Amino acid sequence: MIVNPTNDKYDIIILAGQSNASGCGIGPTTMLWSVDADLMMMKGAFLRDDGNEFERDAAKLRYSAEYKLAFADERHAEGYRRGVLALPFAKRYKEEFLEEGRKVLIVDTARGGTGFCSGHWTLDGGLYIRLVDMVESALLMNPENRVVALLWHQGEMDTNRSSNYTEEELYDVHYKNVSTLVKDVRARFGEIPFVCGGYVKEWSDRHPRAAITEKAQADVAKDLGKGAFCQGNDLLSNEVINGKEHFHFNRESIYILGNRYFDAYKKIVKGE
Repeated sequence: MIVNPTNDKYDIIILAGQSNASGCGIGPTTMLWSVDADLMMMKGAFLRDDGNEFERDAAKLRYSAEYKLAFADERHAEGYRRGVLALPFAKRYKEEFLEEGRKVLIVDTARGGTGFCSGHWTLDGGLYIRLVDMVESALLMNPENRVVALLWHQGEMDTNRSSNYTEEELYDVHYKNVSTLVKDVRARFGEIPFVCGGYVKEWSDRHPRAAITEKAQADVAKDLGKGAFCQGNDLLSNEVINGKEHFHFNRESIYILGNRYFDAYKKIVKGE
């Protein structure tokens, strides 16, 4: 349920995955963000948060069924403005595709420290069920609302917790999980483009098996059609800013990646 629904007509962008999707990039950027009344975001609160171990326990992850609309903006946490992957995408979508009389709504379903391996994003997992409920709630605000894109960034957790798999098994399991999610989203909300991306350079360099889950996602995007995979391993992390967080794209990098997502999306829409 949306506590502050509107009658505006929205093109809906689904943002899903883990922390690099939810917005963790810090540091300077050449792509400064400013609020735009035509770009909105839907979020839902979690009822409690006991830290990383809690986040990774799908059985304990509880969320409010009330969602709120606000102007799309960067996250403000720990004294930093934190860049969000979907913001440059939404801005360029407005400039190049948005029809007069409509607005953009980012439905933010991402959550840090989550994966398929822990049950968050399987079809019966809490985060996926929440994604469906949020999108359905957004569509109910106006019969002319429509879903136009699924932006996905996830896989670090599944890569980290794959030691019990051979490389072939890891590829097969991750391919199956991602393809199942995309197919179900499309069965519910239409044959929307699916765009995903690779991991940040410093993290990829320290995790050789990252290439396996990246390949699985890239193959899903290719095999299912109307999909694209965007490289990220040439982009830098927060580590160059604060000496830690080598697994999070910094603010400049996440906005470069968000623009790559849009470039890929544009090619899909134009049939290139």
